[in-house]
Parts: sequence; C-alpha cells; structure tokens
Amino acid sequence: MASDAFDASASKEPGLAPSSGVGGGKSFNIFSGDPKRVQKVNQIDREDFELEAKIEPTTVTLPAEIKKDDLPVAKVALLIKSKANRPKTFSFPDAQRIDAVIKDAAGNEVYRWSADKQFVQAIGTSMVMPNEKLSFQIDIPFKKINPMPPSGDYAIEITLANYPTFVAKTKLAMTNNAPQETVTAQNSVAPVDPVAPMPAVLPPATSTNTHVEDGP
Repeated sequence: MASDAFDASASKEPGLAPSSGVGGGKSFNIFSGDPKRVQKVNQIDREDFELEAKIEPTTVTLPAEIKKDDLPVAKVALLIKSKANRPKTFSFPDAQRIDAVIKDAAGNEVYRWSADKQFVQAIGTSMVMPNEKLSFQIDIPFKKINPMPPSGDYAIEITLANYPTFVAKTKLAMTNNAPQETVTAQNSVAPVDPVAPMPAVLPPATSTNTHVEDGP
C-alpha cells in the first residue's frame, strides 16, 4: 500500500511541510505559528478517516498435543486511511500506538495485548498525508493467552492509542483440540514486557509499519 506517512519519536525532529521555494525562500512548519491555527490544522476528526483491522492468520487450529512455546503467533494490524484535505498528525504520550483485545461470542474479554506491558514515556507523533495510510502492527503470541479459550469465533478489536474512538474489528476462528491441562500449564500472571519507543519512519515509505516484539 502506498503511504506518505511517518512516525516520529521524541528524539526526532517534527515533520516539516515542503519549502515554499529555494534560494532563501521561507519554509512552512505546521508545528509553529499561531497556536489556535496550529490546533485547528492538527484537529483529528474521526469522520476524516477510514479504519481497517487485519489479522494473520484468520483461522487457527491447535492440535491435541502441543507445547506452550510451539503455539502460533498472530500478526495484527490497524490501517488508517486519511480522507482529509490536509496533513493530519496523531500524537501519543508514550511508546504505545495500538492495542488489541480478543473477545468471545458473549463479548467477554479473553486477552488484551497491553495487559502485560509497560510503555516507555516518550511523546511521539505520526503524520498522514491526504489519501494516504498509516499502518501499525503488533504480534499476539498465543502462549500469552491464559487460559486458552475453547473452539469458536472470536472478535478482534484494535484501538489506536490515545484515540478511543478509532476502533476497528475483525474476526478470528479458533479450533482448540488440546486438552485443558496442556494449554493452561503456564504462569497465572504473565511477566511484564517493557516496550521501547517506536522508531521513526520517514517518507518515502510504503507504510508506517510499527512492530513491537514481545519479551521472553
């Protein structure tokens, strides 16, 4: 997918719009100037964006005998397409960009990706140009789901961090053939995984694809 978006961590310079000219011409910076004007330019309206949630694989089958460390890992992504007529900037108070929740058919929460993580307190931003996309991706190791839920269809809800109205949903079909004592033989409380700030990705880029590795 084409994208003219980038993600800036606290250690990076804020993005600048193209210069108005060469040879000493003035450049325009959307992060400077009249505060009210800047706030209006950067105002985020949910109606200006299309959201899509993706998961790979969409179907998971657990065999009758499987070790915890051999359980699969699902890749989950949130795609955000801008319909606005000007660049838009999302801001984040820490290293987290998205969260993912797995829910059963009754709406009960089975797993939350951020539950065992601590996020580095580093302010960051992600800018997206008109008609372009942002894409954030995380991994969900099934060994972290405790207890492992029974066979069935599950909803995956992905939320953009710091923007609770930016939610997209997809589905996961799971067939669990493993005996209960096998899949629940793990720590009742998962260790906390520290998450470092997400690196900046500057244009031109095919996507702003944020990948956070889980700890041991």
